[in-house]
Amino acid sequence: MFDPAQPSIAVAYVVDPQGRLLLTWNDKWGAFTLPMTKLQSDQPAETPEQAGVRAASEVLGVPTRVVPGKASKFARGLQKSPRDGDIKDYQYNVVPVEVHPDFASHISRQPLVWAAIDKLQTGEYQPISKSVEALLRECIEWGWL
Repeated sequence: MFDPAQPSIAVAYVVDPQGRLLLTWNDKWGAFTLPMTKLQSDQPAETPEQAGVRAASEVLGVPTRVVPGKASKFARGLQKSPRDGDIKDYQYNVVPVEVHPDFASHISRQPLVWAAIDKLQTGEYQPISKSVEALLRECIEWGWL
């Protein structure tokens, strides 16, 4: 259940045509993570889908969109905040996002990290943030993997 007092994060779940998952480096965490961002609460408030698209577009440098016919999923995760050390109940809105077809051949930001999902699941790629590990388990339950 959504709790407005807790941090609400949009996560862009971007899979390329080869079935690999987009990762990005997070300096604060010292690990690879999925593209994610806090939802902007300025009026009008940003939807999880808008924030997920924004997060993916920031990483890829091209317009993106929610995958047609796919719905966002909600997950929660207790994480120790690197900023203040408190345990926080993060609320993740995982949004299936794709590069807009008009821009698929225009991705120019390098390097992009596209990870084989099976190797992510076995822990072969490191360092991966704890939040990504937990979200991958959720994705399995949802039938996304």
